[in-house]
Amino acid sequence: MIRITRFLRFASNTYSNKDLVFSLLSSHESLYNKVPVKNLTVPGYDGYFTVTPGHSPMLSTLKPGVVSFSLKDSNEVHKFFISSGFFVYRQSDDSHTADVMGVEIVPLDQLDKERATSVLQEVLSETQGDSSQWAKVKTFLTQDLCSSVIKALQ
Repeated sequence: MIRITRFLRFASNTYSNKDLVFSLLSSHESLYNKVPVKNLTVPGYDGYFTVTPGHSPMLSTLKPGVVSFSLKDSNEVHKFFISSGFFVYRQSDDSHTADVMGVEIVPLDQLDKERATSVLQEVLSETQGDSSQWAKVKTFLTQDLCSSVIKALQ
């Protein structure tokens, strides 16, 4: 019964075959599932790129940054910070689908620039003078993530 319920939950087709259908998924929740959007911009490792209906199929890894999109029936731009993840765009005769799957995804308005700055400073002061491999990795990852949060909020 559960399998049928899940199938029926996701079976609704409220979009046309010309729409770009988008899903935003983190490792623990589905933030948006199969919603029609006008366009989608994601932070690829080679830079940001925008996808619209009819784009060529692609797969990309995502770096920390901002995922932004506009719903089909709205001009409001939705923005989320993603720590890292994957992007998949598929096109067939009856659909154009774009999926963003991330490790951590947070609405941009829930991030705090001052907190990211203080965490970065704390880790840099903790690891200063420590030449262990763990300290180097911790410093690198913290700098990468916190600087991406700070940049996203500017």
